Amino acid sequence: MSDDRKKFPNIFWPKIESKRQAESLIKIAAGYCIFISCMSLGASLLYKYQIVDIPYFQSAWMSAFIYTPLAYFLYEKEKIAAWATLIYYVFDQIYTMTISSGTPGFLMILVTCAFISAIRALRYLDKNSEPEHLQAKKEDPIAS
Repeated sequence: MSDDRKKFPNIFWPKIESKRQAESLIKIAAGYCIFISCMSLGASLLYKYQIVDIPYFQSAWMSAFIYTPLAYFLYEKEKIAAWATLIYYVFDQIYTMTISSGTPGFLMILVTCAFISAIRALRYLDKNSEPEHLQAKKEDPIAS
């Protein structure tokens, strides 16, 4: 077989070979935070207006108010936000599984891998970024 075949991107553990790829992975993780926040808020409202009677949904609004600022700080490339997002998500999923007697699904694994990839992307950006004083010289030719 030929090695010229187009390889599909790995959604679980993508390669990070450029600054653009790293920033894209960070934006994807922030997007998942917003998605989780919206779903949590929606679930909380469904419980509040007695459309569904799932007791776990009663406290789902807290996740909305936790994931929204995490998404913002993740988008701003804060390492602590990336770690906090991963840790909170894993503990939240463990708590949910113990209450609902569920098993990890595809979406849970995908989101966990996206948060890990965001941490990897931030590490890549940290290793491959130029010091600030060199960036200033590059941007301002008069300063040199």
